[in-house]
Amino acid sequence: NGYQATQHLIGTINISLQNSQATMSSYLHATHKLSETSIDVANGTYEDEVINENGQWKIRRRTLKLIDFLNLSSPTTKEKPEKPHKPN
Repeated sequence: NGYQATQHLIGTINISLQNSQATMSSYLHATHKLSETSIDVANGTYEDEVINENGQWKIRRRTLKLIDFLNLSSPTTKEKPEKPHKPN
């Protein structure tokens, strides 16, 4: 996927049951490290269709609805630190 590391956080899960089916929605915040100075950040919601098969709940379909997707970068510097000035 091209990322050095990723972290996905999910919260505020809402579930609506209809017999052996359900719908779920949850918020997503995902961070993807591209390099030492650049990350991608995604915020959105997951909309899930869930079914109960033999007593186990399984996600049948998951849809990601992005709220925003940002690339955050820091400038790189290759300057050498200044040497302290020595008085004569």
